Amino acid sequence: MKKLVMSGSASCQNELQKLKEDLENRYEIIDFPKPIPKDDFINLYPKRHKDFYNAIGRCDLFLLCNFDKNGIKGYVGAAGFAELAYVVDRKLNGENVEIFILDEPSSQVQAYDEIQLWLKLGWIKIWDK
Repeated sequence: MKKLVMSGSASCQNELQKLKEDLENRYEIIDFPKPIPKDDFINLYPKRHKDFYNAIGRCDLFLLCNFDKNGIKGYVGAAGFAELAYVVDRKLNGENVEIFILDEPSSQVQAYDEIQLWLKLGWIKIWDK
């Protein structure tokens, strides 16, 4: 069973949980965005960040869940783009990892041009599974 990491905004918990439930019988989901309690965010974030990147480093399949957010279709924030760039680097260095984004991003997304280039180059694909 392929090891899947789901990436995206932790503020989209309802959408993430629904998609996670749909995918659990086909993939081993090794990590996905989870909210961090605000009252202890500064203490918990470093370990959570490190653990998430370690999971990205071990996955066979990466899915950036770029749900609509803040009125932007296919929203990709700075953290999501950084995670996407990290896994693209793994792929370019010969690692066997499949990379997908859930939806075509809006041109309002800050990293739109890079994402479009990576789609054209075939480094990433739109999720259709």
